[in-house]
Amino acid sequence: MMINVESKRRWQVYILILLITTGARTIERFMIDVGGIMSNTLPILFVLWVAYGIYTCNQHRAVFNKYLWRFTSWVVLIATVLGIVFGGYLLFNKGLVERNGLILITYSILLLPAFYKTWQYGYRSDSIWR
Repeated sequence: MMINVESKRRWQVYILILLITTGARTIERFMIDVGGIMSNTLPILFVLWVAYGIYTCNQHRAVFNKYLWRFTSWVVLIATVLGIVFGGYLLFNKGLVERNGLILITYSILLLPAFYKTWQYGYRSDSIWR
């Protein structure tokens, strides 16, 4: 049995998981009052933007232009790599499991499908952009 990667339902569930986890983390950060307003709200704004791109790609609609989504895909990839590297540093630097490092690595790995879909939207969907 083959898994259909392009299933709209799977991507909708992925968007929901992405929004719930990021929203929960944002609420947690507001509750314990860590960081400034930008460091607390930027992740949820970023995830909303990526979720919008995934949704519009699934609907085969052109939103803005393909170069913006190409740029978004690279930002997602860079954020993922930096998150994994910095999370690994936090996780293994002290010799014990650091909660923030584990959360950062988990969220970074969770962004990998978002990179795929935004990359596909910007680079592999020429029929949408005509």
